[in-house]
Amino acid sequence: MGRAAQGVYRLCERDSSAGARHPPRRGCRSIVGLTMPRRPKQPCRQPGCRNLCDSRYCVAHQAVELDERRQAEQWRGSAHSRGYDRQWSQFRTAYLARPENALCRDCQSEGRVRIATELHHVAKLRANPELKYESTNILPLCHECHSTRTGRGE
Repeated sequence: MGRAAQGVYRLCERDSSAGARHPPRRGCRSIVGLTMPRRPKQPCRQPGCRNLCDSRYCVAHQAVELDERRQAEQWRGSAHSRGYDRQWSQFRTAYLARPENALCRDCQSEGRVRIATELHHVAKLRANPELKYESTNILPLCHECHSTRTGRGE
């Protein structure tokens, strides 16, 4: 048993007629009631709500969060509807397989070495859809660098 069970003596169910008490041991049912302590409850993330909960939002606001997430997904659309289809997946795999595109360009410029996992279009696809497969318009980046560039609106 781990440290949580050390020093805990309970009445053994096997030896209950004799009233035997002993430290928990393997195969003994007397240790069934021992559990790990629960994580403390956190305040709900909904502004102004004072409820404490086990997850990010309290029961009253979980439906609100789910609705917001669904609306964001509907607004953004699926990857397929945004043009990332099977042909793109094959192009991406082949592009990242080339030795010169294996590492993140932003990390290389900062002296770090990270494997590129995502492709970033320099000119936005909405404005220039014809440059989707143009290698001069694509940068191989790691997830962190791609998220940073996307967050800045590049």
